[in-house]
Parts: sequence; C-alpha cells; structure tokens
Amino acid sequence: MLPNFTRSLDLSRKAELTSLLQNSTSNHKILLCDLTHINEDVISSNVFPLGIGLIASYLSFSCIGSQLDIELFKYPEDLNSYLNSKEPPAIVGFANYSWTLEISLAFASAIKGKWPQTVIVFGGPNYGLSLPEKINFWERANGKVDFNIVLEGEIAFYKLVKTLLNYDFNIKKTKASIEFLSNVHFLTEDGNIVQSAIEPRVDINDLPSPYLDTRLMDKFFDGKLVPLTHTTRGCPFKCTFCSEGAIYYNKVKQRRERLKEEFILIAEKAMAAGVEDLFLSDANYGMFREDKERASALADVKKTIGYPKNIYVSTGKNAKERVLNIVSMLDGAVQLSASLQTTNTEVLDVIERSNISVDALSDVAREASTKGIQSYTELIVGLPGETLNTHIKSIIDVLKSGFDNVRIYQLILLPQTNLNTIESRNTYTFQSKFRPMPRSFGKYEILGKPELIVEAEEIVVGTNTMPVEDYGIARKIALLVDLVHNGNLFYELKNFITFQGLHWHDFMDFLFNSIRKSEHTVALEGVFQKFLKLMHEVLFNSHQELEEYVSRSSFDQVQRIVVNELAFIKAEVIVGDFDLLNDYVYNSARSWSKMQNVDTAGQILTHLQRFSQFQKNDLFDIIDVSFSLVVDPELQPLFFKCIEHEQFKAQSYLKNQLDFKLTHTPRQAEKIRYSKAIYGSSIGGLSRIVMRYPMLKSTLRGVAHAV
Repeated sequence: MLPNFTRSLDLSRKAELTSLLQNSTSNHKILLCDLTHINEDVISSNVFPLGIGLIASYLSFSCIGSQLDIELFKYPEDLNSYLNSKEPPAIVGFANYSWTLEISLAFASAIKGKWPQTVIVFGGPNYGLSLPEKINFWERANGKVDFNIVLEGEIAFYKLVKTLLNYDFNIKKTKASIEFLSNVHFLTEDGNIVQSAIEPRVDINDLPSPYLDTRLMDKFFDGKLVPLTHTTRGCPFKCTFCSEGAIYYNKVKQRRERLKEEFILIAEKAMAAGVEDLFLSDANYGMFREDKERASALADVKKTIGYPKNIYVSTGKNAKERVLNIVSMLDGAVQLSASLQTTNTEVLDVIERSNISVDALSDVAREASTKGIQSYTELIVGLPGETLNTHIKSIIDVLKSGFDNVRIYQLILLPQTNLNTIESRNTYTFQSKFRPMPRSFGKYEILGKPELIVEAEEIVVGTNTMPVEDYGIARKIALLVDLVHNGNLFYELKNFITFQGLHWHDFMDFLFNSIRKSEHTVALEGVFQKFLKLMHEVLFNSHQELEEYVSRSSFDQVQRIVVNELAFIKAEVIVGDFDLLNDYVYNSARSWSKMQNVDTAGQILTHLQRFSQFQKNDLFDIIDVSFSLVVDPELQPLFFKCIEHEQFKAQSYLKNQLDFKLTHTPRQAEKIRYSKAIYGSSIGGLSRIVMRYPMLKSTLRGVAHAV
C-alpha cells in the first residue's frame, strides 16, 4: 500500500517523526543531495533543495518512515564531511539537473569506491527519454549509479526504498523485483536498460511539507540560500524546447492546503536569517483561478511580516489580465513576465507554442507600467526556422510592447525535449557546441581526493536558417539590449525620446542597424570583440573535448572559461567602464536625433549625459556624489522632467548653474548590501546582480539636493 496522507497530518505522528529525525542512530541512513557549486563568494544554485525535501518528507511519513534516518545536503563540503566521519549510508540519492550532474557523479564514484554496498540513486530532468540519451547517461554513469528515477519522484522513491528494505538492500534482488517499482530505470549486468511502469502523477496536496511537517528545511535558513516552494506543478503548454512540455506534465496540479501556514513559517525564518527573497517553482504563476486565493495569502504575509520583498517566479503565458491583477496584489514584489521566445508565427508553430498577440502584450505591459509593476519577456536565439531578421523583429516587437526587460537566451538542447532528438537535429541542421555552465564549477575534496569539476551544456550556434555568422551578430545585439535597455539604466534618455514624440524602440533599432553595419565606435567594437572572444573560448566541439581541457588545466585556467560571457561583460562595462557605455549611447542619440530633426537635442543631451555619468558611475558603491551643471533656464523644465525630479521649484529657472547632491536612500543602501551578501562582490557576483531585472534603475542614487 502507498502512504495515504490526510490534509491535516496527525500531530502525534508529527511529534514521533520529529523525535526520530532528531535522535535516530540505528535506522537506515539515507542521504539526499541537491548539490550546488561554490566558488569564492558565489553560490551557483542559491535556492533551497525543494525537490529532495518533498521526497524526504513523503518518505518520512510513509509506513517505512520509522525505519529510516534521512538527511539533506546542499553544500559539497558538508556532504564530504559527513562521508569522512560517519558509517556508510544505506542509500545516497542525487538530484540530477544540468548544473549538478558532474559533481553528483564524482561523489557517486567516490562513495561506490569506498562502500560498494551503498545504493546510489539519481533522479531529475537531466536524463533523456530517447534511447540515445539513455545510453549516453548509463555510459557516463559507468557503474556508479544503481537506479535512476524518471518523471515525478515521491512515490517512485518510496517504492524503491521499500523494495530495498524488503531485500536487505540487495541491489541485484531489487532489480529482479521490477513489478514492485515504478518510474525507475536501471542497467542489467549484461548492459540492457530496464524500465519499470510509469506511476500516475501524485496529488501535491497529499505531499507533506518539508517546511512544516518534517522541518528538514530548517538547516538551510543560513542567510546564504533563498527559500523555494511551489503552489502548482505541471504546465499546460507543449513547448518542444522545455522538459515540462511533455504530455506527462500537461495537467497542472493545484496546491490548496496549508499554504499560508507555510508562507508564515518561511517568512519568519527568512527574516531572522536576513533573507528577503522567495522563489516559486510554478511555471505559470497567476494564470489560474486558484492563484488569486494563494496570492492573497502571500500578500497578507508580506504585509504583516514584511517578507518577501522580492518574489522570483515565471508568471502565466496566457490570461494576462488575471496575471496582472494577481501580480498587483503583491505590491511590486513580482515582475510580470511573458516568455515569448519569438513573435514569428511560423517559428511558433515549429516549436509548438502559442503566444498572445503583440497588441494584447502592449496593453498588458502598459498597464503594468502604470501600476508600477516591472515587466520582462524572454526570447531565444537559434530556434528552428528563425532568421536574423525575424529574431531582430521579435526584439523590436517586445520593445514596442513596452517590456522593461528583454532577456535573450541561447537555445540549449535539454534532455527530455523534442528539439534534442536526432530528427530535429537533422531537420534544422543544428550546429551545436558544448560549453561550461556558468558558475557551475569548483575544486573540491571528495573522500580525500581533490577534484576539479565543471558542468556542461549543449547550445545551438547555427541552423539552416541562421548561419553561424548571423548568430554572432544576434549575440552582439543581445549584449546591447542588456547594456542599454534592460534595467531601465538609461531612463532619462528614454524619457527625453518619449517627450519628443519619438519612440525608444526606433532608437534601439538604429543601434541594431549600426551593429549590423559595424558603424559603432572603436571603443564599443573592443567590447564586442572581447565578448565574442570570450564566447568562442568557452565553446567546445564535444563534451569529451571539454572534459579533456579540464583534466589538463589549472583551476585558474578553468575559472576563466566558466562564465556567463554576457553577464560578465555587462558587469565589467557597467561597473568598471560606464563612461565608455554612456558616451556611446549619448553620441548615438545625438546622431539619431539629428536624423529625426530634434532642434534642441544637442544641448539637452549633453546635460543628460553628464547627469547620467555622475549618477551611475560606481554603481554599487554607497557614496554621495556632488556636482554642478550649467543648464539654460529655458531647458531646465525638460531636463528635470527627464531625470524624474518632481521637487524642482519654478524659481530655480532663474539661475544657470545647478548644484546637485545625489545619494542612496537607506532602503537602496540596504538593498545593495543585501545583494552583495547573497551574490558576492567579485565580478561573478556582480554579474548576477546586474542581471536581476528591476535592479539597476532602483539602485541609482536619487537627487537629494538641487539648487
């Protein structure tokens, strides 16, 4: 019989379980690991391990829970310390994501080498479901992995552990009892891949909370990790580039029970740990009718406790009015998102995706702006059927719609997706490369042996409709969008363009054309060339070639290639060489304004350029800045409108020289310190900070004094 959990879990059972978790010494030890890479002060995956927490909680409340002693691990150092000082565990399970595969295999190999009888279980989306992908996984596992769980894991892991218990953890006998297993794949002694039956999906309301019921998450409130929870599971869309596009996940499971109770506990513990953020794993937050009640509960917690200040979640792809209303309830903590990938209808058909119309998007983005809600959208470069022209048109479409941030991702060939098949690769002539996954690397000691570990992913760099040369141009445009548009860093210039009756998206299109014609400045060309050089340095023809490079390289050599090149260059330019970017943007604006016959553009743009320079240099340094500008009194009203300074008095127009003092508010200073504490002050940490969508404008020093 499977465990049957009630909506309100028995208090005596909870007390018994708490005692067992705290005092267990003789029970079978199970370690569940969702590891993150750590380098210097940068934590690659800085969220709580929700997936293994749910599996552990489900198992703990099952009929075999009293026989088990379960512990969760996030940090490699903690896992290594445990393995060096304790008795051999009965089972070690590893969450298998693209950013954890190599480090999990390294630990699995070390554990098997020391304790061959320990059962190693993998599970997660980084396991392909086509035969070539399965063969590749088991070849990589090379005897280190005994079982792999596919699709949902709670019931499957329970059944596996129960069967192992029945056979005293004899792996061979357990494999011979496949009729008792579900969602499990394994390799036989003669090299055949065996697959058990597929388990029906679980009702997520039947899952005990790892926050409330087992308190397994308590150890992760350490001031470094950010809580992660969920209110739904599944996605109704069938996108061919996404693992949740499979039919198995198309029915969305809605969580109804004890959610506010969980929010309150998370809020209290996060506030005590100095953490302000919350992540939700929902794929379409706000799109469902039930989301209103759930958002209301979270809004109440936010109002009464003050947490969370920021909520990171992907909002719904349809029902945008409903999504907008729900986002509004959370008082600026959530950004409105619309992950479009492309606006080209033919490409959308190929990837089996439907979008709402660009006009509807414009209405929603404008309404979000009037309500003070940040908005962002996502596009993907290199989709099948996409050309450079259609890709640029998609960018212009979403800029025209008014989205504050446009993130342009590379196409990753993920396991369990339709695009990652031989048929798709051949049909669209995908040219792909392997690259180290940004931030996902480190040097660790694993059971006495030093290991330099790098995670990898496969990306598309050319197709039959977008040659490699065009792909390079598209990447340069993506960098430009992140430098100039995202984060509303040049808000004052955008205001000026709007006040002239012109359009920001037309100015951005002007910049795109200058890139295509190589008409930008020498200094900016240097930035682009460094960006492309860095991009090519991190690309390898095969996973084996990447592994061989790592094996013969020093840590410092590897560290130089394991970067998000776009985020890295963005951080370098904005934080380290802002004058270069500022000069380029304003010189371009002057040229474009002349083409638009704006008479006063030269003078006003000169003043805005200097203001921009003083306001944004040393972006994340908490210092006051004082300076003077000589501005014609007739231009001063427009100037102050552009910089959004509403307290300027009319009598100030009588003088030419304006003396400014710019300063951060206490809340801004707190936010900067918090971001550095969470992500670090190294270039790697700063690259993550500058990529946080609403961060940049909200970080700028405000005008404390202007006379």
